[in-house]
Amino acid sequence: MRGAVPSTGGELARLNRALRMLSDANQALIRASDVPTLLNEICRISVEVGGYAFAWIGMVPAGGPEDEVVPTAEAGSGAAYLDPSTPAPSPIGGGTIAEALATRTPVVSPAIADDPRFGPRRQAAQDRGFSSSIVFPLLDGDRRLGIYKVYRGTPGPVEEQELQILTELAGDIAYGLRALETRRERDRAHNELRAAARLHRTLLDNLPDLVFRIELDATVSYASPSVERALPVPTAELRGRSISELEVCANPAERERLMTSLREVLAGPQRLARWPGSPPGRGRDGSRSGTWPNGTTWAKSPAPCASPPT
Repeated sequence: MRGAVPSTGGELARLNRALRMLSDANQALIRASDVPTLLNEICRISVEVGGYAFAWIGMVPAGGPEDEVVPTAEAGSGAAYLDPSTPAPSPIGGGTIAEALATRTPVVSPAIADDPRFGPRRQAAQDRGFSSSIVFPLLDGDRRLGIYKVYRGTPGPVEEQELQILTELAGDIAYGLRALETRRERDRAHNELRAAARLHRTLLDNLPDLVFRIELDATVSYASPSVERALPVPTAELRGRSISELEVCANPAERERLMTSLREVLAGPQRLARWPGSPPGRGRDGSRSGTWPNGTTWAKSPAPCASPPT
């Protein structure tokens, strides 16, 4: 880390607190499973470990102006400082917050008492013992996610090394937010896939036709309950067996037509079995399906089969 060596014991102690705060915050980032927990833990660490009088994080509302944030997490001696007049958080903008979001850089207020950017909040900050502050934008590429802001109980400029540590922490917070968002989207996609699979299985389980799922090696991976009622073999025993072993067509000529068509389909993804009166189709996931002459349905994955059944 570059920068001047702290010249006083107080500056060195503040730098050490900032380093411990960064370390603890990174551990919180690793453990976090949701955004509220993460942001509240970061604020708590900023106060209890970093020694700041107050810390809070605000998020840019979806679809809202990018120079305002909604308070999301806080810790310290600033009770009712952010929004004392309403029970629910409302957007906060202007002043150092808008400046940090617009410039995409940290904004330091070394003396709140003399800083006109605080506007009507200046007196409220002084009443709670806040003498200086630093606000950091939380960025994801071109996106402005929100801000991270800390207040100190003493006025004065911020040491370069302390500013670097806090800037690194703000970057880590933004990274954690992105990671949790990605995890949330992945989980949602997995849940949708599982729901679709459950629906698909329910439909197959309740069809009166005989339904099989045939893998690339022509073995059965699924047989509907109706199969067990039609064939003298439990469905559990059908899994892993070649479809050519099953006596699903009583007429030998029809069975040979069926297996020939199936070999053609398994050998090439562009070829389908077509039976008069019940043409095959393609599912939304790319799976192909057709109808055997006795009313039994089959389906296979869209990839070609390396070894067609013999």
